[in-house]
Amino acid sequence: MQGSAFEAIKNEDRNPANVVRDPNPANWVTDANGTPIPNTGPLLMVRLPWENQGSTEVRGIDFEVRHRAKLGEWGGLSTKLNGTYMTHYSLAQHPGDIEHNLVGGNAGIYDWNLSSGIDLPRLKFNVASTWTRGDHAVNASVNYVGTVSLKRYVNAETIYDQPFCHYGTAQPTDAEPNRNGTVPLYEAYYPDCKIARWITVGLGYTYTGFKNLTLNLNVQNLFDKRAPYDPSQGISTSFVALAGYNQGLHNNFGRYFTVSARYAF
Repeated sequence: MQGSAFEAIKNEDRNPANVVRDPNPANWVTDANGTPIPNTGPLLMVRLPWENQGSTEVRGIDFEVRHRAKLGEWGGLSTKLNGTYMTHYSLAQHPGDIEHNLVGGNAGIYDWNLSSGIDLPRLKFNVASTWTRGDHAVNASVNYVGTVSLKRYVNAETIYDQPFCHYGTAQPTDAEPNRNGTVPLYEAYYPDCKIARWITVGLGYTYTGFKNLTLNLNVQNLFDKRAPYDPSQGISTSFVALAGYNQGLHNNFGRYFTVSARYAF
């Protein structure tokens, strides 16, 4: 797999040949004594060689349960539960890399050594029930997406004594002085430093009393739950304004209705 510029610059200390800087000492950064520090000049070029990648290990449970019950003159009830409970997710970008269990966090934030930005909620599930009686059917569903921590816990082999939030204003207790300061008040409003869980409810009704015709009415996100805030998606540029929510886990539809009719010829 071909390397990325982000990874090359981030791992410059381990692979200095992939980053080419101005060799002129006059342009180097100087220390407190005014002495130029080698290899600190302006960036000229980044090499992106093809590299052997490491491995990804995932453990957990994918589950699905179905149940049907006859209610006599009251019709019938069917229920389905399916989802994923993740217990372990580790990633080695290169053979020999130190691996950590990243479940519950963002991979590249949990372990600062990783360039992957995948979000790893521990639990996601959907449960849906349908009650039917004669020509009528009513269905209800609940969709759940778990939390994602935005705290930094490790940097390869270095385990921080005190994990700290990746976003907000840098604190003296931070293990490293390089927080993302684009949202300086993040911790003041989100002291748990995580993308909150998201629970939405759906409700629907189906009528089949007309010959060959089926009528449906559905309401998604019945209680109009707003998608949880993700600070990595709240940055505006001259080209695009990102949404402020994680599009891989949530959506910004809010409460919405669908009405449909199906006729069988």
